Amino acid sequence: MAATQTRAAHADQKGRVTLGRKHAGKLYRVEETAQGKVVLTPVVEIPAEEAWLYHNPTAFALLTKGIEDAAAGRVSDAGSFVDYAHDDID
Repeated sequence: MAATQTRAAHADQKGRVTLGRKHAGKLYRVEETAQGKVVLTPVVEIPAEEAWLYHNPTAFALLTKGIEDAAAGRVSDAGSFVDYAHDDID
């Protein structure tokens, strides 16, 4: 883990502080404590239709296990799914 870096930064007249180019385009959660400390935590966006997975521990564990199995080469050929290519998915 990299050492913590601390530096002074002045907020402009609109309250903005620049973080530097390496942070450009990234999304952060902004937390302001009761003591006035501002904490930025990098976050990623998850589409709403995929968020259920992170709220379902069983499904998430099965997905994680499947990824681990695939990475370890524990896979089997289930045959072709071409016959299902045009099925409607609801």
